[in-house]
Amino acid sequence: MRLLADEHIARSTVKMLRRRGFVVKITHQNVAQKLIDYLHLRITLRELVDWAESAMMEADFDARDFETLRNIVSCLGLTKVKAFGMT
Repeated sequence: MRLLADEHIARSTVKMLRRRGFVVKITHQNVAQKLIDYLHLRITLRELVDWAESAMMEADFDARDFETLRNIVSCLGLTKVKAFGMT
């Protein structure tokens, strides 16, 4: 399998790449860059949450940081839930 580490891939693109044998790998650099982009207003909260949801469903996490990355991304994906949210 070939690896692809690009946090800007849309969910439909991720599905297409998986069918072609690619694995979308989420690393600590990807997560950090998304948070930086959000804090510098380069992406909206909705874009951050959508990315996190897509990552949880379609991507593989770097094995070295699997648990930490999964926990961070899952928390970001839950921001739509009002009781939990960052809003």
